[in-house]
Amino acid sequence: MAELDKNEDRESWVRIAIQFARRGILVRDSTIPIHGPHDSTNNMWGEFEGTIGASHWWSEFEFSAKSNGSMYRPFKFRVRDKDSKELFPIVKVSALDSKTTRWMRAAKSTLAKLETKRRESGQ
Repeated sequence: MAELDKNEDRESWVRIAIQFARRGILVRDSTIPIHGPHDSTNNMWGEFEGTIGASHWWSEFEFSAKSNGSMYRPFKFRVRDKDSKELFPIVKVSALDSKTTRWMRAAKSTLAKLETKRRESGQ
């Protein structure tokens, strides 16, 4: 298991948190625990606490994704409410509340800057 920390693994944390925001969920904690991938199936999964948009109610969510060689660049996300198992699909940006839209705009800008910085440093 790995814990992506918002301050230490910022690029990876932001990339994954954007996937949750695309579904209208904002991450509560500064760490996101991730399990896997442990074998050639490249499956990974984890749990996190979040809120749906501007709501003040926190819920526990679980997610699964595929990894394409790196657990830090997952794709094919599936996000569910941990208790009800309700699936949260990607929603149109126009359907997101203003808080989530603002957060996602800032996160995408931050991610682009972090990716540029990483490329320029040769990593």
